Amino acid sequence: MIRWLGEVLHILANDRLILRLNESILQPKNQDQVIKTKDLEQLISKSVVDENMKEQGTILEIFGPVKTPYIMVKLNEPPKEDERILEQKFYLRDGDN
Repeated sequence: MIRWLGEVLHILANDRLILRLNESILQPKNQDQVIKTKDLEQLISKSVVDENMKEQGTILEIFGPVKTPYIMVKLNEPPKEDERILEQKFYLRDGDN
């Protein structure tokens, strides 16, 4: 099973993307728990896949407020000119978090 990582907001140089992290990724296992910075840090270096489970890149950095963080993804390959990267969906495998 895969979970949607979030909305692509920007395409940066060096094949990097900025995404607003989907809040379902941040759901604690227990309702009494609070998301902590160390929980977010566990996402760094995780593989990012597309809907076909093809690895597209790696999470490089997490920044911004803990409740609504952003992530930077380094793509494995530069996007093609005709690729609609802002509309593409990126996912995290459930076993990878």
